[in-house]
Amino acid sequence: ADQPFDDIENGIFLSGGMGILSDLEGDDTYSCGAFCQGCGYWFGLGFLHDDSGNDSYDSRVYNVGAGAHFGMGIFSDNAGDDLYFQNLDQKGLSVGYSHDLSFAWMQDLGGNDRYKATGWQTFGVSSNQAISLFIDKNGNDEYILNHYMVWGMATNQKDHLSANNIRRIGRTVGIFVDEGGNDVYQRKAFFNPEYVENNKVWISPQMTGAGWSEAEGYIGKVITGPSAHENAFGFGIDKESLNNSEILRYTD
Repeated sequence: ADQPFDDIENGIFLSGGMGILSDLEGDDTYSCGAFCQGCGYWFGLGFLHDDSGNDSYDSRVYNVGAGAHFGMGIFSDNAGDDLYFQNLDQKGLSVGYSHDLSFAWMQDLGGNDRYKATGWQTFGVSSNQAISLFIDKNGNDEYILNHYMVWGMATNQKDHLSANNIRRIGRTVGIFVDEGGNDVYQRKAFFNPEYVENNKVWISPQMTGAGWSEAEGYIGKVITGPSAHENAFGFGIDKESLNNSEILRYTD
């Protein structure tokens, strides 16, 4: 049965707020646990801006441009050769990820960046009527990940909700963009062949049957067709120069 929607219908809630961090120069080290580094939760807004320097970001979950439950998370690193999750085991739900009528924007605008993550739903992934965007603008970047649900995916699991539940409204969209550079994508062989490559546009497959094993982590079954479920769409772009007409041809 549906859970009561007290947070909206009955006006019983304590939510919202805004958190902003802006750093203009220097080589900085950021480390935190959860709901940080540009994360918005329950009607809240989180914003992190770093203008320059070779920076290092470490965190566990809901971070680096993430939103959940009507929240908005924005993250912008404007320059430098940055390191993401090199010291902590990143668990997921981060790096341009949004869930439940939320919005997330993560952008890194320059430098040769290194991303490492073991968790799921990262790098332009959305779930349940949310919108997420990950952008890496320039540089020769390296992505070392360990999950199938990354790089522009969307899932919309609403079968358990009643027809008039507000969480059935809208479309779920997950977008991954890497523009420029010779990029490296590496993960376990979840797909054969691997569909994510440098200088390529892809539409992500539908995933179902997710589970957990100590040896393999999260595993799942691939279903052919558009990404995820009804009204959900995920795609990725790695192109030296982006052409709007070409992108629309893939996403039409």
